[in-house]
Parts: sequence; structure tokens; C-alpha cells
Amino acid sequence: MPRLSPTSLSLGVLLAALTAAPAAWPQSGPDEAAQLRALEQNLERGAAERDRLAKQQQSLARELDSIARELVTVAQDIQNQEYSLTVLENRLGDLGIEEAALVKTLGTRDAQLAEVLMALQRLAIRPADALTLSPLKPDDAVRTAILLRAAVPSVQQSARALQGELAELYRVRADMTAQRQKVAAGAAALIERQRDLEKLEQQRRERQVKIAAAYSDATGRVERLGRDAADLRELVEKLTAERERREAEARRLDDDRRKAEAARLAAIPPDAKPEPPPAQPQSETRTASLSAPMISDLRPFSKARGSMPMPVVGSVAGRYGEADQSGGLRNKGINIVTRSGAQVIAPFDGIVAFAGPFRGYGLLLIIEHSEGYHTLLAGLGRVDCAVGQRVLAGEPVGVMESGGSPSLYVELRRDGQPVNPLPWMASRAGKSNG
Repeated sequence: MPRLSPTSLSLGVLLAALTAAPAAWPQSGPDEAAQLRALEQNLERGAAERDRLAKQQQSLARELDSIARELVTVAQDIQNQEYSLTVLENRLGDLGIEEAALVKTLGTRDAQLAEVLMALQRLAIRPADALTLSPLKPDDAVRTAILLRAAVPSVQQSARALQGELAELYRVRADMTAQRQKVAAGAAALIERQRDLEKLEQQRRERQVKIAAAYSDATGRVERLGRDAADLRELVEKLTAERERREAEARRLDDDRRKAEAARLAAIPPDAKPEPPPAQPQSETRTASLSAPMISDLRPFSKARGSMPMPVVGSVAGRYGEADQSGGLRNKGINIVTRSGAQVIAPFDGIVAFAGPFRGYGLLLIIEHSEGYHTLLAGLGRVDCAVGQRVLAGEPVGVMESGGSPSLYVELRRDGQPVNPLPWMASRAGKSNG
């Protein structure tokens, strides 16, 4: 057997090592490819889910905006129906007063004419007996007879007046019947529009259930603020501070997300394909886009002067600056006496800052507007909006109590200080209230 040289031996050892090397290396080629494919599929699914959620939240936002605008239209129709119904009822009341006055006048005139006619009838049938049996002296009896005969034209005139008043009474009663029919029709139309409103509000509630978690934390904090605040001014100040804190937190989270995304993109090699950002959970995505409206996004409140609708249909009973019933404290707002169950609307675009009972005010609703303005509505029977919700001008926010003639207390504040709300409100004729 030929002998191997050292060089040949070394080459043999090297060949043996190379031949055995695959058995010693990790068996990762196929597994790595499968893992890479799975990762790519997960990323694709994440991107698809992110796009789906983005489209879903955009669709939800559009639906809520569309419903809000429909609510504004229906609420306006309801308030118009309430106003027309109030006018009809007032007219019916006036006709009732007119009818009572006519009936009283006719009763008095009827009694007077009855006495005169009875005397004339006796004189006409038996004039001699009337004079003979008269307790008066003959001269006086003759004069009485002459006066009675002279009174005939006056009696005839009174009879014609009586006939005219009877005709007027019949007209008034016919008018009252027509007014009652209009009132009934108006009430039926009002009920129908209220049902339409309830359907729209149900649709809004169903969509808002999906983002209710976004409101729950803010609502809890606002309720605590309401319990701790000593008066309305302190409550408004606390609510403003809380809103500023929430907006600052939202900006901070947004900045953190942008910085994290920038850092992630910076860490990707230049020749690598950027990965899509991880899909956010559905609730988090909606919270960022739907539940955090900003005051800065609202229309300027200062441009609303003289054009804001009254929050409820009714008559102003207590005005700004008037002394209260005890003659002490000055009224910081206005009182609007309205109808039972009347619709209450937002007077201008804003964000609901507070909704709930508050120290002697009953159910209180505070809407924050831009430029440091707040509208306060107190005395509602029901509130139909939630803390943090954005509302449009004219959008329904609640209803008054049922029964009697409830009163809505309205305050307008700027930077926490009350201002007269009437110059900001428009009358139903389109002119501002001074």
C-alpha cells in the first residue's frame, strides 16, 4: 500500500471535514423561508385590517355626521310645530275669552230686552187695562205709554245688535272648532316628527355604543368635578381645565406615535421595503378619530352674535340682570317658559362638557364653544347627549319635563363670566333679541 505524504494526508482530512460539514450546520434553510413567508402574510393581514378599520371609522364618522344633520332638520321641524301649536292654542284661548264675554253680554242684553218686550206686549194687547190698572197717576201713565212707544225703535236697534252679537258668537264658536281641529292636526304632526327624531336618535345611539368606552373615562371625571365644584363658575373653570388636560394628553400621544413611527422608519435599511405600521385595535383607532373632538376645530363663536337659535320654543320670563323673586341676587341668565316635553337644541356648535344633575339646577347641560364661550342649560327633563360628544347648532340635546309649563334656564359665559345671552339669540322672525 503506498504511503501517503503529509500533504496528501492534510488534503484528505480537509475533504472529510467538508463532506461532514452539512450534518454539523443548523438545518434552517426551509424553516427560515417558511417563517419569512408567515411574517409577510401577518404583515399583509395587519395592513389589510388597518385599512379596513380606517375605512370603517371613516364610514362611522360620516354616518354620525349625516345623522346629526338629519337631527338638526327634524329638531327644527319639531320646534316649528311647537311654535305653531302654541300660536293655535293661544288663539283658541283668546277665542274662549271672547266667547265668554259675548255670552255674558248677550245674557245681560237678553234680560233687558225681555223686560221691555213684556211691557210693550202688555201695552199693545190691552193698552186701556194697562193704563187703568197702572198704580201711576193718569198723567204719569200716559207719559209712560208715550215713552214705551218711543222706545220701540231703540228696542229694535238693540234687537239687531243682539242678532249681530249672536252671529259673532256663532262665528267665534265655528272658529274655535276649526282651531281645535288645527291643534289636533298639529299635535299629530308633532308626535310624528318626534317619532322620526326618536328613530334617528336610536340610530345615533347604536353607532355611539361602539365608541362608548371612549367616553366612559371622561364622563367619570366630569361627574367627580360636578360633585366637587361649589358653583357654576367653579364648575366651568374645572371643566375647561379638564378639557385642556385631555387635549394636551391627546397631542402628547399623537406626538409619541409620530416619533415612534419616525424611529421605526429610520431603523429600516435604505434598500429594505418599509413595513406597514402595526394595526391599532378597533377601539383605539375610533377613540383617536371620533371621541376626541378639539375646540380648535369648531367655528368661531364670535360670528354667531344675533343669529343663534333659541334653545327652546317659548317666552322669556326672566331676563339677564333682573333681580330674583326675593329682590336679592341678579339673574345671570334668562328663563324661557316653554311647553311640556318641548325639544331642546344646541344653540351653536360645541362639545358637551357636562351633562347631569348639579346643585339646585336639576339636570344641567354645559356646551363648550370656541373662543372661551360656554352655554349652560338647566331644568331639562332628559339629556340626550354624552360628555365629549360634538354637537351642531340646532342639534337636539334633550327635552323638557312633562306636565305644566316648565322653564329652561339659559346662561352664556365667556371665560367663566356670565354675559347677556339675548343679543346673541335670533327671534323667530330672524332678528336678534335685544
